[in-house]
Amino acid sequence: MGIKYTVTEPEKHTKHYEYAAWYTNGVVEPGVYEVDHSQSTQVNRKCQPGESVYWLYLHLPGIVTDDYFQSYFGGMSIGQTYDRTKNAGKEVTFTGMPYGYDVAGSIAHSPDTKWSIDDDWKVECNLDAPLEHYTDQTYPDGTVGKHLHSLVRVS
Repeated sequence: MGIKYTVTEPEKHTKHYEYAAWYTNGVVEPGVYEVDHSQSTQVNRKCQPGESVYWLYLHLPGIVTDDYFQSYFGGMSIGQTYDRTKNAGKEVTFTGMPYGYDVAGSIAHSPDTKWSIDDDWKVECNLDAPLEHYTDQTYPDGTVGKHLHSLVRVS
């Protein structure tokens, strides 16, 4: 139900942390993943019928392939050398917050998009939106856009 993200073959993802040098690499297995829109409006509440989604929350379960959490002091590595494989095989969740208009543009123009919606949602193109909301990109179908696409909840 709702908005979905489809992984057709194993995807590599990286999770970054507050300290720029730290990361977790992993793999997300093929599947169809529900996208959370429970706080998707600019006032942090669930999108109601007739409203468009501002952002979405994507949570993808994966398996760690390697990570890096070396201790640093003043930008210099300290302590023992970090074993990048010690957490390999453990579960991890990769998260993202795509904008609703980017997802809608992908659905509207990309024949191989990973995004899909059910009958509770629709994609609208609003050419009367303020100029700062327009996306400027070339889509895979050759359309060059100054279009604002909205992902609107129908019911």
